[in-house]
Amino acid sequence: RKSELYYCDAEGTKIVRVTPKWKDESYIGVRWEPKEANTIRFIRRDRLLRNLEVCFLNVKTGEEKCLIKEGFEAAYLDFQQPRDVPETEDFFWWSERSGWGHFYRYGKDGTFKNAVTSGPWRVSSIVEVDAKNKVLYLRGNAREEGENVYYQHLYRVNFDGTGLTLLDLREV
Repeated sequence: RKSELYYCDAEGTKIVRVTPKWKDESYIGVRWEPKEANTIRFIRRDRLLRNLEVCFLNVKTGEEKCLIKEGFEAAYLDFQQPRDVPETEDFFWWSERSGWGHFYRYGKDGTFKNAVTSGPWRVSSIVEVDAKNKVLYLRGNAREEGENVYYQHLYRVNFDGTGLTLLDLREV
């Protein structure tokens, strides 16, 4: 399967192809940025699924900016769509860059702010975002000592990575 990404210039008089970085790359999660006129965000992946980039493209100027670059040369790269929080102009990116799946907070311009979770356990998903109180509710596993690593739990954590709290009951 081969995919290509095109956009119309601002006047709508011509169609422009986004210049590929890798041979036979694919594009995922293409969307207009809600507060950025003329800007789309997309994820580009290489054919072997070992590298990806989260990119912005200004369709008026043709300027492309890659916010996040992830890659493993000898392994499949898993990923999740970025989770946007328009109220705080943040987005959360899930990555296995540490060897474990965790979330990282970025500003909408791609500026890294902080790791939200870390350590020898895996966060699998964001369940809910409380933008007003700057809290994430997460599902994760392999953190609780002495139990099957496949058991999932619900956690809460502040946007800045503090206050990680187990919210569901566990057997003693």
